[in-house]
Amino acid sequence: MPETPTRWPPLAYSLKNTMTLHSEVTRALLPILGAKGPRRLIAVTGYGAGDSREAMSVAERSAHRLLLGRPYADKDRQEALIRASDLDWTLVRPVLLRESPGRGAYRVLTATPGTPRLRWRRS
Repeated sequence: MPETPTRWPPLAYSLKNTMTLHSEVTRALLPILGAKGPRRLIAVTGYGAGDSREAMSVAERSAHRLLLGRPYADKDRQEALIRASDLDWTLVRPVLLRESPGRGAYRVLTATPGTPRLRWRRS
């Protein structure tokens, strides 16, 4: 079993290992939610997962693929499972979370527009 990294995502770990945690948990969770509820699923994936990748520039996509390719391949699988389910779902894709006090202001995009450059402060 790999050593637990202190900073995520370590480049060496993401380049060498296939990650399946998000999709495996989602695959196990969806039938339970479908049978017993609740019917609403809110999943936090990340900017660059699924169809949001199309809003990135070529340089952003290249860097994203190099540094986060394997974890985000799993987030893609997770999103595909959720979209194929019969649940009512919402995908939340934070762009960049920063270690600074919140300011009380944020923006919510309800679709993937052309290349947004958003940052949120963690509250």
